[in-house]
Amino acid sequence: MAKRLEGSGLMSLTYASLVRIEAFIGSLVSEWIEPHEGSRGGAPQKPLIAQLYEYSMTMTSKAGSGHSTNKPESRPPGNQIAMYLVDQITEEARELYERFSVAFNDNVRASSIAWYVLADLLHYCRQAVNGDIVSLYPLIRDVEHASAQWVKQVRILLKYDVREIILGEVSCHVCGGKLAVAEDASTDVRCIDSSCAEVYPRSQWVQMLADGA
Repeated sequence: MAKRLEGSGLMSLTYASLVRIEAFIGSLVSEWIEPHEGSRGGAPQKPLIAQLYEYSMTMTSKAGSGHSTNKPESRPPGNQIAMYLVDQITEEARELYERFSVAFNDNVRASSIAWYVLADLLHYCRQAVNGDIVSLYPLIRDVEHASAQWVKQVRILLKYDVREIILGEVSCHVCGGKLAVAEDASTDVRCIDSSCAEVYPRSQWVQMLADGA
């Protein structure tokens, strides 16, 4: 029989993970709000998966020359990148789903359609957390990590976010950890150690780099 969660601390962490999973997967398969910088409001956005499909069609249209073929090699790179990302997310979600399926002794195979397998995966996470099944907590954390990466990859491809790079010449003055910043230098510098998470305003960059030289 599956063990139940013991202690409010572990239970709190589990529910916190579920909240984050719901936000990540929710933005992939449901409408969501992109906050306006410097205000409390935001603009409603289509599901990220839907935007990926639209992005692939846009890239196909732009790359077209008025004559189309059914040959795989005729597909433009932008189209392939978007669809490969959908396929990657689907397959990784299916793998996580299958792990839940084994744990719950279910015989339902994972869907091969992104929308459905993501929704089913979220259902399994809710079932595990609401049932306080401690043996599935590591799997819930795996889903949290994976769904965060899916959203990050999609947002970068769709230009909502900018890819981060690691600053190699200077470390965090608080914990000594590595520092990251947007590839286009548009953000503050942040420590990637989750136990620290120190943030350095852009105005401090020059001095930080000078100190690390």
